[in-house]
This record gives sequence, structure tokens and C-alpha cells, in this order.
Amino acid sequence: DQQLVAAHAERVLRARTLKLASTHRQRMEGRVIGLFVEGDLMYLRMRLRNRSNIPYDVGAVRFYASDRKKAREAALQELEVAPLTLQPAAFERIKGTSASERVF
Repeated sequence: DQQLVAAHAERVLRARTLKLASTHRQRMEGRVIGLFVEGDLMYLRMRLRNRSNIPYDVGAVRFYASDRKKAREAALQELEVAPLTLQPAAFERIKGTSASERVF
């Protein structure tokens, strides 16, 4: 049910945050600040921070599920996972020296 998923995403957006993983390139920083499971769905709360003075347009957000690296010669399998919903809306533009949080 899309309404139930949206309600859970709103609750995740209001929950306490953690720093689970982060990366930065140039003056942009992406950080996972919450991982929640409700039933058979996983909610991922992310924060994108723009530390430059120039607005940043987000082209796309992609998620991948991959195997753990076990051996040198083993083949690595990677699968793209499309999010069910974005809350409140997709990352469109992050203004200079600001941050934006979303739930996937």
C-alpha cells in the first residue's frame, strides 16, 4: 500500500539520526544517517550536503546490492535496486552551502 509506505517514510524522516556511511567528492557530501526495517521493506535515510557556493543539480540516485568481497578471483555480482518511493520528493537541486534529507 503506497499510503502505508509514505507514512513509514515520514516517520523515518523524523527519527533520530546516525552516521552509518558517508562519502564526499569535491564539495558535495552524501551520508546515510538511518537504516530502518518495517515488515519486508527497508527505509534508507540520506543527507546530501553541498559545501560549495554553487547549486548542485542531482541527475539520478541509484542503489546497488552487491556480494561481499570474499576471494581475489571470485566474480563480483552487483544488482541495481530501484527505490519504491521517495519522501518528501526526489533530490532535485541542492542550493549552495545547504543540505537536504530524503528517505528512500
